[in-house]
Parts: sequence; structure tokens; C-alpha cells
Amino acid sequence: MKCPTCGKEMEPGLLIAESFIGGAKWVGGHDGKPEKEKLVSPDLLGNVKLLGYRCRSCRQLVLKY
Repeated sequence: MKCPTCGKEMEPGLLIAESFIGGAKWVGGHDGKPEKEKLVSPDLLGNVKLLGYRCRSCRQLVLKY
């Protein structure tokens, strides 16, 4: 996959976060009233895994949920 910012090739991988309770959430809105939406539930070990790509050059992440 090409980076949407710089056009260089991106590296596939996983973003792993530890969250026993809430899983991964998207917090949208920057006007003082954030809106939360649950994206991914944690696995049995409490990890949330999001497939995606990263660009080492410009530090861009593209994630799939």
C-alpha cells in the first residue's frame, strides 16, 4: 500500500493496545464534546489488535477495524 501522505510504500502490521475493559474506541470531534464509538473488543488476554499499515518516513498509520 502506498502512503497517502508521501506516496512511499507502507509496511503491513498490527497495532496492539492493552484494554481489558473498553476495547479500542474512536474519539471524534474536537469541539469540546467528544463522541466515542467502540471499534474493536479486546480478546481473552485483554489485547485489542488493529490491522493496518505504517509509513516509517512520515509516521503515518492507516488502520482497519
